[in-house]
Amino acid sequence: MQPSYFDLALARSLYAEITRLQQRGALRAAAIGKAASRQLRADIRGDRIYWLDGESTPQQEFMRLLAALRDALNRELFMGLIDSEAHYAVYQAGHGYARHLDSFRNDNARRVSIVAYLNSGWQQSDGGQLQLFDGNRVAAEVEPHAGTLVCLIS
Repeated sequence: MQPSYFDLALARSLYAEITRLQQRGALRAAAIGKAASRQLRADIRGDRIYWLDGESTPQQEFMRLLAALRDALNRELFMGLIDSEAHYAVYQAGHGYARHLDSFRNDNARRVSIVAYLNSGWQQSDGGQLQLFDGNRVAAEVEPHAGTLVCLIS
């Protein structure tokens, strides 16, 4: 986890973009599973998403940031990462994502997952912390402050 990994101006630009997309109805309910096992399960995953396509300047800047991180992981950890993809995820109050592994069964393509927070003004009473587990124990909780980036390597 790295608080203030990217600057607040970029976080604000991306947040403004996702707000506009949300107002236009461009976000779609997120699914779980892949291919034939893909399904909508709001009881497991309650966010609405929009895949980044690189069309806007803030998205391009964010994708450059992710490419630099990918290059650093390849250089320092010999990860051999080639591709990346990213999406916005918006969680309304009371919705979340149940405990899960961020990969598909019998598929090791997703070796690194990134969570980048865009929301500002978060307070403890808002809830929504990301919980990271070690076995059955919560090993860490990440507060969702704008500019914070969490990198999970499997």
